[in-house]
Amino acid sequence: MLSIDDEEFGGGSVEETEVALRTLRAFVEEIRFKNADIPIYLYGETRTSRHIPNDILRELHGFIHMHEDTPEFVARHMIREAKAYMDSLAPPFFRALVDYAQDGSYSWHCPGTPARCVPEVRRWDYVPPVLRGEHAARRRVQRGGRAGPVA
Repeated sequence: MLSIDDEEFGGGSVEETEVALRTLRAFVEEIRFKNADIPIYLYGETRTSRHIPNDILRELHGFIHMHEDTPEFVARHMIREAKAYMDSLAPPFFRALVDYAQDGSYSWHCPGTPARCVPEVRRWDYVPPVLRGEHAARRRVQRGGRAGPVA
């Protein structure tokens, strides 16, 4: 948001107006050079808007009237434009992924569901004895169970 008012145009002479407009135009062009989509707003008195030429007004997202627009209206407008701008930054797949995560969706049949989500399940019970290794065989021998081959 860029604040501008009649004092920046000086006494209203042609030279002072041209200097102020040249500065404003350079500022807007610099912003557009760095980012073509970022919202730009001018904040000023209603009578100030009559000094702004069309080529500058085309680059703006809006003009906020100092004594006419309420702070709530301006805040809602700015938040809406900021959200729209932020939504336009992410690539489509990433945006869908973020929306999915924010939605809180969860699926039990997705690959990689952690075993800790299933109550009262010990992972060790699902591993075949052959794959449990030497440590497991020694524990079974100590408990009096079937040992199997122990090195």
